[in-house]
Amino acid sequence: MDERAAIPNNNVIKTGSNLNSNILQEILTTVGIDYTDYELKNNLLDSILLKNRNSIAHGEYVELNELNFNDLFDEIIWMMDDIKTKLTNSIVLESYKRKTVPNTRLAAMAGDVVN
Repeated sequence: MDERAAIPNNNVIKTGSNLNSNILQEILTTVGIDYTDYELKNNLLDSILLKNRNSIAHGEYVELNELNFNDLFDEIIWMMDDIKTKLTNSIVLESYKRKTVPNTRLAAMAGDVVN
């Protein structure tokens, strides 16, 4: 009991070079958050946000009108707030903890009813 646990923390979540819908899905799945609420946002993340980010990073001019920018901003902020809420709930409810599964063989040996 005097030894520290050796929990691997290197490369547990791989972000890659740029966040896209596949990487976001992998990250959320890793921390126990269901991705289905965000599947309809795949095009927004990949074809709009990431494409514009890459174009700007490579020195290309990207024209965004105010309406398109505000829509994009609102969607991304909604996703961030929703993910934050789900992470906070997971922490408060401790739902991130691994559930213990009863050892059915041991339970049967002890005479417990096993379904």
